[in-house]
Amino acid sequence: MFLLGTTFVEVLEWIGYVLAALLCLMFIIVVHEFGHYAAGKIFKFKINEFSIGFGPAIIKHTNKKTGELFAVRCIPLGGYCAFDGEDEEGKSEPGEGSYYSKPPWQRIIVLLSGALFNFISSIIVIAVFFMAFGDVLPRVASVSEVFTDSEMTVSAQQQFREGDIIYSVDGEKVYSLIDANAFSDAAADKDELRIVVIRDGEQVALNITKAYYADENAEGGSSYGFGISYGYTQYKLGFFPAIGHSFEFVGDVIKLIFTSIGQLFTGDAKVSETLGGTVTAVASLAELT
Repeated sequence: MFLLGTTFVEVLEWIGYVLAALLCLMFIIVVHEFGHYAAGKIFKFKINEFSIGFGPAIIKHTNKKTGELFAVRCIPLGGYCAFDGEDEEGKSEPGEGSYYSKPPWQRIIVLLSGALFNFISSIIVIAVFFMAFGDVLPRVASVSEVFTDSEMTVSAQQQFREGDIIYSVDGEKVYSLIDANAFSDAAADKDELRIVVIRDGEQVALNITKAYYADENAEGGSSYGFGISYGYTQYKLGFFPAIGHSFEFVGDVIKLIFTSIGQLFTGDAKVSETLGGTVTAVASLAELT
């Protein structure tokens, strides 16, 4: 055992996660700063330096033609694209190609290009992930044969098939079994759920009646479910479906971020519950792959 019950192997794993998280962070930063750089070059801004990291330079090179300095620095927690004159607003007459010599609309495009490149890169990376590894979705492992007098069981047996992949519940996209359970709980006041499954590569819409397993549970309410047991499957996507699904996935992530931030202000969620951090995200991704 190593350090309060943590094994040496587990410590090495977490070191690996930290390094992977740093690599992910640096990739995001490089793409972001390159977005500023590319837009600046298109509009002929004078660029003094493109730097990855902070602190003393480990590697540096000056382009003799443009005078631009490219550097990799020792602290891998940031980066910057330094435009000529960007810190000299109103101090003097801007020189040719300097930041404030350019029209406002070009400066706005340069500022927004970093985020735009991050968005585009996220679509590409996630699409490649969906094509290479697949989207991890809950799969119908079996249809319940109990409660044979239940409308739900009859409904499920008539419509669900073993191997069906749960795609959405009442219009909400399902990314995991937790999502499927959460959406069914949210629809507690409905007796019928519209569930979209992927069957033989095609989306099939099912209207399933919930089964009520008992008159009362421990909390005094009715127990219910889909009448099926779940497994998991990695559903690989083709190029165009992967691109479309990537936009949907990124949109859902953005929605979740803003929802979580809102819950922090309203007190509906704690920081520790809402923000897992980059290392946690990398660890979760490692578990999936």
